[in-house]
Formats: sequence, C-alpha cells, structure tokens
Amino acid sequence: MPNALLTGVSGLLAHQRLLEVVGSNISNVNTTAFKAQRAIFADMMYETIQPATSANEGNRGGTNPNQIGLGVKISQTDRKFSQGSLENTGEQFDLAMDGPGFFVVTDGLQEFYTRSGMFSLDNEGVLVAPGGYRVKRLPGVGEPDGINPAFQIPGEDMIRVPLGASLPGVATNEVTLTGNLSAQLSEPLSTVKVSNTPFRTSSGKADELTLLNELTGINIPYQTGDTIQINGVNVDGTAVNSYMNVSDTTTLGDLVTFLDGLYDGVTTTFKDGNIVMTADEVGPSVFSMTILDQGQFDYSLQNIQESIKGQWSDSFSVPITVFDQRGGGHEVSLTFTKTDNDVWKMNADMSISDGVVLEDEISEITFNDDGTLSTTSSPVLTFAFSGIASPQSVRFSFGGSSSLEALTHYESDSDIRWTQNGTEPGTLVSVNVEADGQVQGIASNGVVFAIAQLAIAGFSNVKGLMAVGGSLYERTLNSGEPEIGLAGTGSRGEIRGGALETSNVDIAFEFTRLIVAQRGFAANARTVTVSDAMLEELTNIIR
Repeated sequence: MPNALLTGVSGLLAHQRLLEVVGSNISNVNTTAFKAQRAIFADMMYETIQPATSANEGNRGGTNPNQIGLGVKISQTDRKFSQGSLENTGEQFDLAMDGPGFFVVTDGLQEFYTRSGMFSLDNEGVLVAPGGYRVKRLPGVGEPDGINPAFQIPGEDMIRVPLGASLPGVATNEVTLTGNLSAQLSEPLSTVKVSNTPFRTSSGKADELTLLNELTGINIPYQTGDTIQINGVNVDGTAVNSYMNVSDTTTLGDLVTFLDGLYDGVTTTFKDGNIVMTADEVGPSVFSMTILDQGQFDYSLQNIQESIKGQWSDSFSVPITVFDQRGGGHEVSLTFTKTDNDVWKMNADMSISDGVVLEDEISEITFNDDGTLSTTSSPVLTFAFSGIASPQSVRFSFGGSSSLEALTHYESDSDIRWTQNGTEPGTLVSVNVEADGQVQGIASNGVVFAIAQLAIAGFSNVKGLMAVGGSLYERTLNSGEPEIGLAGTGSRGEIRGGALETSNVDIAFEFTRLIVAQRGFAANARTVTVSDAMLEELTNIIR
C-alpha cells in the first residue's frame, strides 16, 4: 500500500514538472528566437514479484516475469529547434537566422551562441547583443588592405561600425562608355586641314599669344626685318606665294591672321596648338600651304597636308564626371566626331579652372559593318587637375566585345551612357547585412563596401547545447565543437537583415498540454487519496 502512495506522488511530481515546462513555453511565446521545450516521461524502477522462468523437461512451461511499476519520472527535457517565423522590423542591426546556426557572442572570457539577433552599437561603435555581449566576426574582411576603408583591427574578433566616420574619395582610373553612335548617313562638310604636329613651347602646347621665338626648336631668334615665305595652292587651284614680315614680337596669332587674309575661300584659325584651315564651301577642296624661312625654324612638321579629307557633320557630346585623387569632381566634356565610315574619334575637354587634358584625343573608334564594336583596346587619356601636382591617367573602355554591352554603331539616335569608378568623399551612414553574413557599409556618396564578416556557428547536435538564460547557449560535451564559418555554407543557414526570428512556441499545442498536465496531476492525486482511504480502512480493522 505505501508503494501506491509513492507511485501517486511520483505522478504528481512528474506532472508538476510538465506544467512547469508548459508554463515556461507559454511565458516565452513572445521571446525572440525562443525554442520551445518538451518534457519526456519515462517509467521508474519495478518491483519484481517473480522472475521469468524457462520451460523444463517436465510438463511445465516457462513463465513471464511478474513486476509492478513504482511510478513515473521526467527522464529528459529537450528543445525543439524548428525554425521560427521571420518578422520584418526594418532595424538595420536586427538579424535573423533563416535555417540552422547561431550567432557567436562573447563576454571576453567565454563564448556563447544565440539565435536572437537583436543587436545594437555600444558607445564605442562595437556591435553587441543584449547584455553587452560582443558579436564576433571572421578575420580578414574589413581589415586594412590598401584599397577599401578599414574599421576592423587585425587580431580582434569584435565588429566595429563607426557610423558617421569620414571616408576618403577615390580617384577615377576607368570610365566605361556604352550606348550608340548613330550610323545615319550624312554628307561631309567643308574640307578641314590641320597641321601635322602641334606647335609647342617648353611648357606645353603653344597658343595664339605665343611668340615665334618661344617655340620649341627655334634655331635663330627672329629679329626685325626677317621674313617667312609661304607657298601653296588656293581653293581655285591658283598658286599662293607670299612673304610675311616678322620680328621678335611676332606671335602665332599674327601668323594665323596673315594666313587667313592670304587665302581666298579659306578660314584659318588656331586650335590646340595647330593651324586649322577650313574651306568656306561644302564638299571636298584641294588647297595646300607650306611655310618656309631662312633657317630660323623648321616648319615642315607643322605644314598643312593635302591628303586630309573633309570633316563629317556627325558629332555628339556628353558630359561626364571624373574624380581626382582628393575626391574632387570635375566635369569633362566628351565629344565624339565621325571621321570616316564606321570610324569616330573622341576628344576630351574641361574648364580651364579645373585643369587641362594633356592627352585629350582617342583618334580611332572603329565599328564593323554590322554596327558592332571593332576596337578592342582601352585607350588612356591624361588629366592635369588644378592644385594637384601629378597627372592622372584614366582608361576609357567601350564596353567590351559583346554587342549587348559594347558601344554600337546602329541607325538609331546617338545615346551615350557612362560609368566611372571614382567617388567623392563621404561618411558612413548605414549598414546592410547580406545573406552570407557580410556586413556592408553604405556611405553618403553611394559607395557600398565590406565592413566585416559575421561568424556563424553550427553544431552536430544542437539539442546538446545548454541554455544559460538571456537567449544564450553554451556548448557541452554532447553538443560537439562549434563549426564556425560563413552563413549559407555547411550546416549554417542564411542571414536575413532587418528581421528577427520569433518564438517557435505553438500556443494552441501548449494549451492542450496544459490541460493534459492538469488532468494528469488530478488523476495522480486520486491515486494518493484512494491509497490513503484504503490505509484508513486497514487501520480501522483493529477497532
């Protein structure tokens, strides 16, 4: 009879524990990333009245053991690590695990694991979990590499996110041009002839104010009374033969003015260090000009050549922005001019206040008969920006060989699109976390760069982890060692930024278990009361 009392008591204790487990689950129905527990019942030891026997050689067969159970116990509680629903919060430091895996945090002495990604920044800009536990990262990403902004310190495993930190500008070293240059037919304009080689001085290209005596290559300086002989052919085929009086004050502008008045039907100008002669009438023209002197200067390289064709009317300009080494932006005008069938050139120019383009022309951009790009090279133009000593080389790419990406030469209108890899200075304004756990910084200038890589842990037996409160777990002998790596690899799920994992407690199921615990407790209480009544009857026998 006492055993019946003890059996009933064991049932009461077991169902009391069940009620505690169910109550804990219900109380954590809104706890971020909480994993519901369950209580597993098992019978206790047995009182053996008679052991089993085997059949003997006589007429008696074997018998089964005769046992009476002595109650019930909670043999184990474990957790259901099923995925909880994901709830979007919009908070940049809220992270959810989608699939197996744990965030790794530390108090500086011990490592813990959590699925609650409700993180924030402390006063030092370090990413922390509730309770001040620092979120750990993988080494490498975000550390100094000489290219990208670096906020992480090698040898440390914490994640630094210094919102508001200044970011330097990046100089442009590549511009990609795509789109279309119109192949619609047009007639050449007037013939334009340009001197073969620009006039230069010791400091660069000459201009109209440059004295003849300042030109590179002058042998004997001009003096008052010297002359320059000019021979050639006019547009009507008549010969040109004249002399220009020069002195030590004669400029290239004076020479251009003299030539402009010497030829009929031809306008003479000076541009980018060259003498430019343009026929006034549309269509091809034949004219020539040769400058001779008495040995002071060799003009043969600057003479106008007869083989130059008429200029085409097709041209198209597009402004782009190029950033210097300090992150300053400069507007550069790119002008595309058709020079022949399926051949264009590109010239770059910018305001004198921004600087000068030292190498300013890409002479041949060629296309195939079907309008696809033939040019495969990526020419380089050189810019000298004001206030910066060293010139800056910028490579121009026309989009590669694929017609889907490259510059084309179709009948549609001209439309040039461009991208470049430079940036102005900015500040770190926000972050975004990718599915693989890479923390990306977003700057005010639109630049996106890697700040850090979250460390994600996986376990061979997650049910072997021990909960220590605060939504934290620690490893045990039965959980196995953590397998730490990238999210989305191995036994690790992916990260969802701006979201949190909700509790996986099924409230309807828990209410059902609550009733089960209550009824089980009541039934075992009846065992105790009935046993007590029977003992009372037994006691009354001696009255």
